Amino acid sequence: MMKVCFYLTQDILDWTIEKRKNFPILPIPGSLTKELSKENEISFLIKEGSEKKYKIDNKRYFASFDLMLEKVDVFISIGSSHLKLLKRNFSLKNQRLLRQKSLPIIYRNIEKGIHERSLKNRLILSLSRCQIYTSSKQYQYALENNIGKPIFLPIGIDLDFYYASKNKSKFLQKIINQKYIIMHGDEEREEDKLIKLASMLKIGIVRINQYPYKSKKNLFEIAKSYFDIPFIYNFQNIDFHNYIWLLKNSTIYAGMVNSKFQPAGWTALCEAIILGIPSIISNGITSDDYLKSIPKEIQNQFNLLITNNLNSDSEKIKCFLKDRVKTKKLPAAKGTLLDINKASEIFYTNLKSSLEIL
Repeated sequence: MMKVCFYLTQDILDWTIEKRKNFPILPIPGSLTKELSKENEISFLIKEGSEKKYKIDNKRYFASFDLMLEKVDVFISIGSSHLKLLKRNFSLKNQRLLRQKSLPIIYRNIEKGIHERSLKNRLILSLSRCQIYTSSKQYQYALENNIGKPIFLPIGIDLDFYYASKNKSKFLQKIINQKYIIMHGDEEREEDKLIKLASMLKIGIVRINQYPYKSKKNLFEIAKSYFDIPFIYNFQNIDFHNYIWLLKNSTIYAGMVNSKFQPAGWTALCEAIILGIPSIISNGITSDDYLKSIPKEIQNQFNLLITNNLNSDSEKIKCFLKDRVKTKKLPAAKGTLLDINKASEIFYTNLKSSLEIL
């Protein structure tokens, strides 16, 4: 049995692997912990200053970084948090323990070339035992170029939750009764391309931000010069009851996401395609991961178009929407990387192999 600690930057409820009535198991916590928690002891390092929120018993929660590193076998954190924690808790002893126990999650490219993140990359590689990649493309790059000791963490979603969801919303039915294109999520979304796509198709827009403060552009300001978009709704911090309704009743999903440097938009794409929503996504790491990770026979059941350029692909996009209809739920997705159960199983196998404890 291993003692595994995660750096907790969210509420503990977000990391539960138990079913909740109107909330799915979240992708990264579920993919990390679902299989891992069956055989191992899981604990959390809590954010500084939040000691009063949790009962500190040094079994499930740690308030001390130094004590945590001494007690656990494996410590997992996001790459940027990994460096911040090191800066706040610098010591020669901690450096030695980090090289033995820490596994940062790498979201952005690690490359051999010198660029603006090269120093950060070198620090992460030198002060960790292994590195976790959520992108199959980035993982393969690190593996083939002997960069650190990579572990692949596929990110799946809670298919049981989405398949079973039969939510209705009388309020939303009243205010949205026309076709619309939907974009949900926050990281690296390209809202100017969303508006351009909606104008091309002459349909309304529904935008869902769960973290509005991350939005760098004003959706309504960008849309001022477009006169052929029937309506724009921007929902923020909505519950899953309405979130699922908006997804299921959309005409098309717009995955206009910049995924050149990280697999942004992966979970949003998974949600859209398993709900049978015709989807258009930008070319990048996310589309490469999809084509590489999902078996062809599963891909053939999804309504997905990958675009390099909205202008040059305009006719292709219009034909795509005209010819496509929503599909029913797709149980065939179970057992693939889209499924949080499979993703968690693969990660745990990779983890044990990398730590040489098979």
